[in-house]
Amino acid sequence: MAALLFGVATIGFVATVFGLYTNQPWMRTTAITSAVISLLATIFFPHALPH
Repeated sequence: MAALLFGVATIGFVATVFGLYTNQPWMRTTAITSAVISLLATIFFPHALPH
């Protein structure tokens, strides 16, 4: 489950870079959503990250 959440957040951050580069209006929403998913994954699965 942790890998899935971190994977979704990573894909969202990559999409955000694409959106920033091409000046897309959805870029901010994707960045915020990815950050929230990453934060929740870190809270619920703290041992999934390297120490």
